[in-house]
Amino acid sequence: MLEVRWSRIASSALLMIFAVGLCFQHWHVFPYHDDWGYAVLSYVTEQTGFVGQNFSQWQLVNFLHDEYMNWSPRFLAFFIQVNLFKLGIDAVRLTQVAVLLGWLMLSVRIVSGRVRHPLVAVGVVYFLAWPSFITVGGLYWFSASIAYVWGVVPLLLAAWWLRCDATLSWRAVAMLALAALFHEQMAVTVIGVLVAFVLARRLDGERLPMSRLVVRCFPVLVAFGVIIFAPGNFSRQASSLQDGALLGNAVANLARLGELVAGSSAGVLA
Repeated sequence: MLEVRWSRIASSALLMIFAVGLCFQHWHVFPYHDDWGYAVLSYVTEQTGFVGQNFSQWQLVNFLHDEYMNWSPRFLAFFIQVNLFKLGIDAVRLTQVAVLLGWLMLSVRIVSGRVRHPLVAVGVVYFLAWPSFITVGGLYWFSASIAYVWGVVPLLLAAWWLRCDATLSWRAVAMLALAALFHEQMAVTVIGVLVAFVLARRLDGERLPMSRLVVRCFPVLVAFGVIIFAPGNFSRQASSLQDGALLGNAVANLARLGELVAGSSAGVLA
């Protein structure tokens, strides 16, 4: 009993130290050019009739609509990003610190059943081992991290509720749909999680009526369709494919990823 108590104290202290370290790091992170472009509604598409960030929410909606139609389906991530930047860079930094802490605590809780557990140390070490192509090229690039990193939290929350409820509950469905709206890869991941969970429950003997299963899955499938089949995806693809070949482009990207991962011991761990 005493050992459990001290492990909880130690893990709580480590979480606090980790939070302070994240704050210190993030107060040295500043916007890139595209971060500022989105903050003033002037990236790829553009809204006019205002100065700086003195735009209305309706102008933001119009900007996100144009982005969705012509460049990117990540309207949820951009909506969050633009409004946080309107509050100030410190709001973005604090929110990302909270997201990373939530990511760590949810991961530990899913595995161990509680947050204050020695596995916190594993998560912290894993974070510290991330190579620069993940941190500098992603985590500390807010336009990238808000889309790719922040969406992990609702996915983990959905995983936790799936574990607690042992069925496809509405709260888990809501989080899966929310996670799918962050970016295209996450939408595909969410469908994979959904299919794996339904199959696992069937193997355990749960037999949801097909009509109920379809109704429960419908919000997730809608979110998936909204992101994957956005017109902007096809416009961006047409303008960025190498030699006009989708498969060749995918292979080239995988080869580049392999070089980055295999290029360092930290990359292998990542």
